[in-house]
Amino acid sequence: MTPGIPGTGIGGLFYMLSAAALPLREGYRRLWSGVAAARWRVIAMQQLLAAGILGGMWTTGWLLGVLLSSARTHLVAGPVPASHNVWRTATFALSFATLIMVVCTVELMGFLARLRARRRERLASTQPTPIARAPRRIAAGGSRGRWLFLLLVAELVSAADPPRTVSQAQSATGRALARAESIYNTGDPEAAIDAYAAVLAIDPKNSRATYRLADLQRHKPARALPLFRRYVALEPKDLWGYLAVADMLSRLGRSDEALRWSDSALRLDPTERDAVLGKARVLARARRTDAALVAYRAWLATHPGDAEVWQELSRELVRAGRPGESVAALERSQALAPDPKVGRRLAVVRGLAAPAFTPLVAGSHDSDGNTIWRFGGALELGAAGPARFGIEGSRSHVGDGVSGADLDALALRTTWQPLAALRVDATGGGTRIEPLRAVAGSSAALEATGLIRARWRAPASRLGLDLRADRGVVDASPLLVANHVMRTQYSALLSARLAGPFTLRGIGKRATLSDSFEVNHKTMLSGVLAVAVKPSLELSAQLHQIHYDRASASGFFAPWGVQVVEAGTYFEIETPGSVVLAVDAGAGVQRVAQQLASQSPGGQPPGGGGGGPPPFGQPPTGMQAHTYGPWTAAFRLYALLDVPLAPGRAFRLELDSEDSQVATTAATSGQWRYGSVIASLRWAFP
Repeated sequence: MTPGIPGTGIGGLFYMLSAAALPLREGYRRLWSGVAAARWRVIAMQQLLAAGILGGMWTTGWLLGVLLSSARTHLVAGPVPASHNVWRTATFALSFATLIMVVCTVELMGFLARLRARRRERLASTQPTPIARAPRRIAAGGSRGRWLFLLLVAELVSAADPPRTVSQAQSATGRALARAESIYNTGDPEAAIDAYAAVLAIDPKNSRATYRLADLQRHKPARALPLFRRYVALEPKDLWGYLAVADMLSRLGRSDEALRWSDSALRLDPTERDAVLGKARVLARARRTDAALVAYRAWLATHPGDAEVWQELSRELVRAGRPGESVAALERSQALAPDPKVGRRLAVVRGLAAPAFTPLVAGSHDSDGNTIWRFGGALELGAAGPARFGIEGSRSHVGDGVSGADLDALALRTTWQPLAALRVDATGGGTRIEPLRAVAGSSAALEATGLIRARWRAPASRLGLDLRADRGVVDASPLLVANHVMRTQYSALLSARLAGPFTLRGIGKRATLSDSFEVNHKTMLSGVLAVAVKPSLELSAQLHQIHYDRASASGFFAPWGVQVVEAGTYFEIETPGSVVLAVDAGAGVQRVAQQLASQSPGGQPPGGGGGGPPPFGQPPTGMQAHTYGPWTAAFRLYALLDVPLAPGRAFRLELDSEDSQVATTAATSGQWRYGSVIASLRWAFP
């Protein structure tokens, strides 16, 4: 039955059904028997009473429904609220069916009693005395007592129905849930967490409390994830649960699992906005920028008025190296729904895409007394699609306190990024080496210089490849500049994930150092084992082996071999004001093996023959083995500070210091230390 609503017991429903049948019974008796059993006024009164009871039952249920539903709050996701009337159709149907069974039983028993009474009347018809009528009245009275007793027993059974216990348990859960919702509305998350946990202690399968408890702990994905999974088990048809699980997995860095849950949500409703965008956001967080761009553009193709999605598309376009297209996306968003925050972001992105001039000044000094000053600048054209073009130039002075050399460089440069995972940088131009006044016989020369670099990284993976080829003037000292020493180098870096946070990198470089007197080759092989402690922090162990074919007379240090073992670290810090500090540092030990045999003119081994240099890491034929010297300290440090001053304007400071053969173009001696500072200011044109 329906507990708590008066008039819905077996007796009440029996009375209303009897009142409804009273006019039919009265009409039947008048037509077939010609006897009136009741007055029409009495019948009308009974009908009015029955209608009043029905109206009171419905009004009571409606009022209770309104009071209970007022404690609920609107949920973006979660279980659907109950009906506003607690007297549900199913409950009424069960009550009515029970009543029909009772009425049918009563009528059947009455029919049997009447048959029995008629048989007795026929037997007593032979003795028509007044005394013979007494048993009929007594029997009728006894039958009425039995029927009354049967109705009382049915009412007691109905009152003691086991579902009442379930109803009481449901009421306890409802009260606890209403209290938790009230606390939630006050804005006290800690108290709300305790309140919803109390609801689950009463009813562990309450899906609404499960979702709320998980939602309150979204900032702790490891805690929220099991609760959201439980909610999905309770409500397998609710796509919001799948989206919540995908979001938590994405925050924990489990991108592949997150994408599988996002696909499950899409299968439930492929047209639901949050299901489509939920997958796009998981892709964006996993740095699968190209796939995220496809998802955002597919949604905007059919929903061009979604301002929020235009903003998210703009962010991914910046990551993909397309600030010009990002500006267009933000402008579209502002036209649909103006927002001051989006306006400020639009100003920043416009600064990235606008033409800009970047003046720079640099200075360096090494332990051999060589000093380099460089003044220059770069002019960038406006960003258009995946390509960007510019021009750069500089003037450098290299001196050692006795002599000096000047160099003028000019080059065109371009950046092409067809995919977020692939970027190609190219620079081409020339460097003019002016004659040295302090060096007799020196003359001016124009040397072609340039660089091409391609970087690819697999989306959501640590698999990457970096290929580079460059040619430039070795300007570490006035003597190297006077000898017109040029370096042509090819390098490759392959990065692959081992297991968990461990990454293995292999680096190989091959450089040719040449001038008008000799040609030498430098080979470097490196292995790096890195572990990602945090997304912005990495620790590594590094081993480097460097080899020169022969000693050099051009002015740079070229030992037979150098070994460097170091521990390295790389980290980035970004403040809320977008100030970025990046540091790449290493410290360890190194040792050097000198060239043992003197070289004949022209750079060939003694005895001529033109057999070429010995294999890497092997001593020349017919010579004694090379011996490494003692281990000495080695260190290197590179730091970058980027400070935004205004939209399109930023100050950058770079520091570079080393006592190591690893990162040098060419050292001028065996005990060589180096330090440099570069300052630049990017100024975008409005």
